[in-house]
Amino acid sequence: MIRKLSAILVRVPLLQDAKADVESIYEAISAAIAVMAGIEATIIKTFSQQPVEKMLYLVTELISMVEQEKECLEEMEKVITLVTPLVLVS
Repeated sequence: MIRKLSAILVRVPLLQDAKADVESIYEAISAAIAVMAGIEATIIKTFSQQPVEKMLYLVTELISMVEQEKECLEEMEKVITLVTPLVLVS
């Protein structure tokens, strides 16, 4: 963003004999660059956190599913131990 601002400023058309207060222009440009850098940092921080949060959510869901599977497998083991003697008797 800072590069874009700099590129735009280079293209600002100046009329012949244009006069300006260099110090106030410098302060305004510096303030604009600082604001843009802050916005850029916030955007980068926001977008970099979302994938982490999404990954944590997915890992939590995966853990929950694995625990449910484990419970189901334990239940199935119990059922198999009950069914096996019945099959052998027939």
